[in-house]
Amino acid sequence: MAGSRVAHVAYKGPSVVKEILIGIALGMVAGGFWKMHHWNNQRRTKEFYDMLEKDEISVVVNEEQLINYNFVSSWSFGSYGK
Repeated sequence: MAGSRVAHVAYKGPSVVKEILIGIALGMVAGGFWKMHHWNNQRRTKEFYDMLEKDEISVVVNEEQLINYNFVSSWSFGSYGK
């Protein structure tokens, strides 16, 4: 069986252009997700301030809520430092 040869594909090494294009594509996809994340945060912040301006919500805690919170938190976490 002299002379039987199998044709092998020669490995030419990494393709620089192909790696650059793949890197650009992955960067664009990651950048798109990052922008969508920031747009979502911006929308939520705008909605929060719009609701605050329309007096639909308040950041001030009324006294009844504060008393209930202190009562519940003292029971659920114990009175270790008191």
